[in-house]
Amino acid sequence: MKNKLYHLVAHVVNIILLGAVGFLGLALFVNISEPDPSVPSPSPIEMGIWILLLSMWGFSYWYQFKNRQWTVLLFANLLFIVAVTIVILVLMPLLYDLCYF
Repeated sequence: MKNKLYHLVAHVVNIILLGAVGFLGLALFVNISEPDPSVPSPSPIEMGIWILLLSMWGFSYWYQFKNRQWTVLLFANLLFIVAVTIVILVLMPLLYDLCYF
């Protein structure tokens, strides 16, 4: 029973995190203020950030199911949220300043 509960909680939490990363990717790639929204113009920085976030989520998900411990589930998800915050607030503006000055 404990193993099934862990799997259920891990899947639900990771689906929520994947939904957040997917929503962030949608927000990065769709510009609603553009006159012609049928022609998206994603930059390589945005695509790289989104691929980085998906890769971090995939590694976190794999690591959680490899270890199957509640503490790993808690800390891996907290670490992922902190890493996403750092990437969005620090790394993304830094890359924009370096590449588009």
